[in-house]
Amino acid sequence: RVHLTKKINGLLDVARSREFKKIALSSRGGLVFLKLDEIVHLEADGNYTTFHLINGERHVVVRSLKEFEELMPGEAFFRTHQSHIVNFYFVKKYVRAAPSYVLMENGAKVPVSRRRNDGFLDSLTGQSL
Repeated sequence: RVHLTKKINGLLDVARSREFKKIALSSRGGLVFLKLDEIVHLEADGNYTTFHLINGERHVVVRSLKEFEELMPGEAFFRTHQSHIVNFYFVKKYVRAAPSYVLMENGAKVPVSRRRNDGFLDSLTGQSL
């Protein structure tokens, strides 16, 4: 009984701190569990969100990027653009051009909007990856 109470309290602490290692995505066949440290970036297309993984896999779900922005841990993920969220861990290079973008470890060029640029740079330079 004490063991069960400890487990429940541990799960509640994780839920409160939002420190989780995986995310469950609903798919036609059931649920797909993705490790957060394998997600390179998320890309929106209307009400669809595509998860791009470091191994090249892609998973498309019928949920808005806004929902995932609120769910993903802010210390690792940042919304760089109306249609994109990146994982800081996989940012390879920041290019200050017009328009600015980041080059990700998987070769993707992800735009950084002008209005999110300063916040992105502040967050990026504050990372100790």
